[in-house]
Amino acid sequence: MTEPGVITSGPQADKGTLQPPFDAAVIVPTILRDTLPRAIRSVYAQDFPGRIQILIGVDVARGDRDILRQLIAECPDRMAVTVFDPGYSTAQVHGGIYHNAYSGSLRTVLSYAANSRHLTYLDDDNWWAPHHISSLLTAIEGFDWAFTYRWFVDPGTQEVLCPDDFESVGPALGIYAKKLGGFVDANCLMIDKSRCHWVLPHWSIPLLPDGSGEDRNVFNALKSQHSTARTRAPSVYYVINPAADAQPVRDRMLARRGIKLSVAQSGKATPFTHRNEKINEYLLSNLTRKLHLGAGTNVLDGWLNTDIAPISPKVLALNLNDSLPFEADSFDYIASEHVIEHLDLDQGIRLLQECFRVLKSGGTLRLSTPDLGKFLALFTNEPSDLQKRYADWINRAFIGKTTDYNATLILNNVFYNWGHRCIYDRNLLAAAMHQAGFTEMAVRPVGESPDPHLAGIENHGHAVGQPELNAYETMAIEGRKP
Repeated sequence: MTEPGVITSGPQADKGTLQPPFDAAVIVPTILRDTLPRAIRSVYAQDFPGRIQILIGVDVARGDRDILRQLIAECPDRMAVTVFDPGYSTAQVHGGIYHNAYSGSLRTVLSYAANSRHLTYLDDDNWWAPHHISSLLTAIEGFDWAFTYRWFVDPGTQEVLCPDDFESVGPALGIYAKKLGGFVDANCLMIDKSRCHWVLPHWSIPLLPDGSGEDRNVFNALKSQHSTARTRAPSVYYVINPAADAQPVRDRMLARRGIKLSVAQSGKATPFTHRNEKINEYLLSNLTRKLHLGAGTNVLDGWLNTDIAPISPKVLALNLNDSLPFEADSFDYIASEHVIEHLDLDQGIRLLQECFRVLKSGGTLRLSTPDLGKFLALFTNEPSDLQKRYADWINRAFIGKTTDYNATLILNNVFYNWGHRCIYDRNLLAAAMHQAGFTEMAVRPVGESPDPHLAGIENHGHAVGQPELNAYETMAIEGRKP
C-alpha cells in the first residue's frame, strides 16, 4: 500500500472470514515512524490463539508508506490488518478539525470501526510482550475495562529500565492518586466497547489547551462510570518521551531508584526543572491549575497554596513584592483574600500584571479585599442594623476607645491597622485590573461565584468569627484574561 486509502488485508481477509467479530482489536495511530514495524510485530507475536484485528490509522505520513505493504505481507494466519489512510489529518495541528494533537479523531473512528468488542491501543513507538492480549482478555471477563502494567524503556538505548510502579498503576493509586484519581496509560488498556460505547468519543477530546490529555479524559470516564479489573504483571514496553510534561517528576522518581536516562529531559517541561519541587509537582500533577495567594490558614484542596509566612508544610513561601516564580500561561485560576490591601498601589498594580502574565488565556483572577465604599457608607445619620452591629464589633474587638458609633475611628482602623497600605473601592480595583489587561470584571458576593472552582473559597469571615460582618466590609471582584 503506497497511496492513501482504506483496505483490509491478511489471511483472514483472503479467506473471506472478516465478518465474524474478532476476539480482540488493536488500534494503532501512526505517523509512520520507523518504530512502527516493531510495534506491529509485537502484535503478531501475541501468544493468544484467537483472531485479532489490527487497525492502523495514518495521521500524517512522515515515513514511507511502503512499510505498510511490508507489514501486511507478514500478517499471521489468525489476524487481519485494516489500514485507514485517508490522505489527510483530522488533527488541528496538521490542518484538521479536532483539537487533539495526538492523532485527532483516529482512535475514536477506529474504535467504532473495529469488528471486535474488546479494544486495545498501541502507540507506534511502543511494543507489547507476547502475553499482553491474552492476560487482558482473562482479566476483563465480567468487567467493562481492564488494564495491565508497563515497563519504562530508555529512549536512547531502548533498554528496559524498570517497571512503572508509580505512574500508570490504576485508579486511586500512584503519584497522581490524590490530584487526578490515578492514571492508566492508553497502551495498557483493554475496553469492552459494547459496555463503554460513550467513552470512545473522549479519545478525540483533549483536556489541555496544547491538545494533549485525551488519555486522561478517557481514563476519567472509565474510572468514574465503569467496572475495572487488572492483570498481575507488566506487558507493555513504554518508551519514555523526554519532552513530556511528566518527565521532571519521572526523572525524580527514577533517580530514587538509581536510574538516569541516557537522553536529557527536554521540551516544554524544561522551564520547570529548575524551580521549587512543590511547584514542579503541582504543575505537573494538575490538569486545572489554581494559584492561591496569601493562603494563611485557608489551605484549599487542589490549589497551589502560597503565603509570605507559611504556617503549614502544604503552603509554599512566596513574597508578592517579587515577580511570581512561574512561566507565562501556567494557571487557570488565581485567587487571593484580604491580601492586595497589604501592598501599596504601585505594588498592587505590579501584582495584577504578574497575575495576568501567569494566567492562561481564558483564566480568571478573583480578589477579595476590604471595600472602601462600605466604610464611607458608615458616615450616615441613620445607620442600618447591620452597620450598627459592624461598628460595635470593630469597636469592641479592635479599637476599644469608645462604645459609641464612630465611623471615623473605624475608617482610621482599616487604613492604618493590620499593615494595610491601600484600600480600594470597586472602581479603583476594577480600573487597576483593566490596566493590567483583565476584562469582564464582575463584583461577586463573598463566597459566591458562577464558577464552581471559585465558589466557597473565602474563609476570612470564619477566621475572624464573624462571617456576616466580614461579608459587609469585603468585596470580591473577578476578572478574565482574554
